[in-house]
Amino acid sequence: MKPRPTRILLIDDDPDDLDLVRIHLAREFPDLEVRQVDDLEGFERALAGPPPDVVVTDYHLGFADGLDLTRRLHDKDPDLPVILFTGTGNEEVAARAVTGGVDDYVIKSPRHLARLANSVGRSLDLANEKRWRREAEHQLDDFRHQFAQAQKLEALGAFAGGIAHDFNNLLTIVRGHLEILGVELGERVKSSDSFREIDRAVESAAGLTRQLLAFSRRQHLKNETLDLSETTARTVRMLARVLGESVSVHFEAADEPLPVDADESQLEQVIVNLAKNARDAMPAGGDLLLRTLVERRATTAGDSREPWACLSVADTGVGMTPEVVERIFDPFFSTKKPGEGTGLGLSTAFGFVSQCGGRLEVESEPGGGTTFRVLLPLADPMPAGVTEPGAEVVPREAGNRGSKRTILVVEDQRALRDLIARTLRKEGYEILSADSGAEALALLDGNRNGIDLLLTDVVMPEMSGPQLLEHLRRDGQQPPKALFMSGYSGGAEARYSGLDPEMPFLAKPFTPAELLRRIEETLG
Repeated sequence: MKPRPTRILLIDDDPDDLDLVRIHLAREFPDLEVRQVDDLEGFERALAGPPPDVVVTDYHLGFADGLDLTRRLHDKDPDLPVILFTGTGNEEVAARAVTGGVDDYVIKSPRHLARLANSVGRSLDLANEKRWRREAEHQLDDFRHQFAQAQKLEALGAFAGGIAHDFNNLLTIVRGHLEILGVELGERVKSSDSFREIDRAVESAAGLTRQLLAFSRRQHLKNETLDLSETTARTVRMLARVLGESVSVHFEAADEPLPVDADESQLEQVIVNLAKNARDAMPAGGDLLLRTLVERRATTAGDSREPWACLSVADTGVGMTPEVVERIFDPFFSTKKPGEGTGLGLSTAFGFVSQCGGRLEVESEPGGGTTFRVLLPLADPMPAGVTEPGAEVVPREAGNRGSKRTILVVEDQRALRDLIARTLRKEGYEILSADSGAEALALLDGNRNGIDLLLTDVVMPEMSGPQLLEHLRRDGQQPPKALFMSGYSGGAEARYSGLDPEMPFLAKPFTPAELLRRIEETLG
């Protein structure tokens, strides 16, 4: 981005003196943008316009006193350098100039123009230094605010992620027993209204835990390199059905590809969430503009500007007060009426964008609409070609999947452990079950025949699933295969526990059918 020119304001009611000073300063400082003022009207316009970096003013003016103008200038910007260039040279004027806030006092004459240039140069250096310091302080304040917001959300995220983890365990139990009931009691029960309502409630609860995990940045992301513009364009095409006819949707794509590493389905959900919020802010209808572009932002050090892929979502709605903007990403905060929303949409979007290493920013004012900016790190250019999908797993005949293969099930939630063991035994698998890594190791000490698969929770007290696998490898009892499961959906806790992202993974809640299919895929 090209830096703006340095601005200087010349105030004098003598046209010859104005031209003389302007020509001399333009020769000394070619990059100056000079504005001349020779009457009170011109001064009022200059005062209301873009602020100058330095002011050169005469003392005796036909329309005002130079020191009075200095006071008015300093009322707007106390740090603005003002140089008094006057033909009135005596000690009284010099004293008034100094006490009146003037930075320098130069006698008006052709032979003093060189001193005026030096004074302007010093003042410009000082102005540029102050401007740089203000920008640095503004950036530092911005980083501090982002850091404080991140700390607050991190604490809330850990709490929300823990709730989602425990809730996913319970949902897996409910889902599993619901499916077993459907099999045992037949189609009449499965087609009943009560059965379907329970099934729908479980699915809704699972969706809520996914939102909690997204907010807490503990969801399992299937990241791939994609073009932000292409993903946005595809999502925009379906927004008309989501937003209704009262909202006019426009999309402007960047001129160049914007490769980012992200989970496409989650990114689409962020766009839809932002669009729905925009629609709610325009009850009488309005315009929604989505744009993709490259935006440069200062680094943490403030010494350079990095390019980011940016998605801007701007509406013409009612806008928000600063108090609402301050809390807009807080979980469960909502300006909607009770029952009209969970208050998790924007906090979920914030969590996803943060998990991708990006930023989610907002600008809004009452009556002035709202603009959200999704900033994601630019990735390497998108790979050419698409890899061939792996061979499809053909499931074995139900009830004969196990073929006497042995699975070690390690899960600290007893009801869930029993459900998994019951499901797998019914399919012919030999099952060893343990409630901890230590118990699993003790079981294997007495089982010299080994196991075919380790099916273990990731996050457990004392010893995590990955740590258990490492113990087995060190003891020479490495199982041929391992399948990890977690209510954290493979997020931060799983990574901290040493889970290799390439290892087979099953996110809770899952059904018995999903469990069996994933085991067959893992065993090959």
